[in-house]
Amino acid sequence: MKVFKIIAKHLLLFAVISITTLFLAIGGVTYYVLNHIHDESDNNHNLHEVMKIGESYVAELDSFAGLEKMLQNKTMPPFCKTLCNPSSISQETLLNERTPYLTEFYNATGSKAFQDPMFRFKIWQMNSVSRAVPASVREILKDVLNKESLAPKNKILLALQIETVLLTNLPTLQSRMDAFMADSERQNQARAWIKACQMGGNSKKIMAECEAEFRPVIK
Repeated sequence: MKVFKIIAKHLLLFAVISITTLFLAIGGVTYYVLNHIHDESDNNHNLHEVMKIGESYVAELDSFAGLEKMLQNKTMPPFCKTLCNPSSISQETLLNERTPYLTEFYNATGSKAFQDPMFRFKIWQMNSVSRAVPASVREILKDVLNKESLAPKNKILLALQIETVLLTNLPTLQSRMDAFMADSERQNQARAWIKACQMGGNSKKIMAECEAEFRPVIK
């Protein structure tokens, strides 16, 4: 028993040293990457544009979190039953304003919004992205992308936060990405059905196909 305790003690020590080394390695790489990103962003137009796009996507997801909370626990009709309903969503406004427009649309129409196929589709689409990029990851991304608020003395702290979030999310990363890709495929099919309805397709047939395909995975 004493031998096992000694072995266990040394194994625990080895594990602590290994984990500490891993954290330091990740932290060092992360710190270097942070410096590189912000040093290069002013001189590299492509990197600067990527950072701007990243900021807009994170802001969009944060905005959607508010709408998502408003819709929480709301009773909605089955998605497939709404496919061939007329839509009052303005595609042009949706493209330009996205979540603020969806929020305004819901506030104006109430539960009627749940009958609108494009409203339901966009909510589903944004939900998928939100699950793939959780709030903890978004908070870190905001700090990484915000050059003005990232003083040199904060980079070490941010590097530690990044590695913590990274290691916390790694175990579920693959399953989240798989779920996102599966949702994307279903959304492509749903988009095709909505378009078919709008072009005068057989609504009963389209809804039946949707129910047969989606019933186990989406309401």
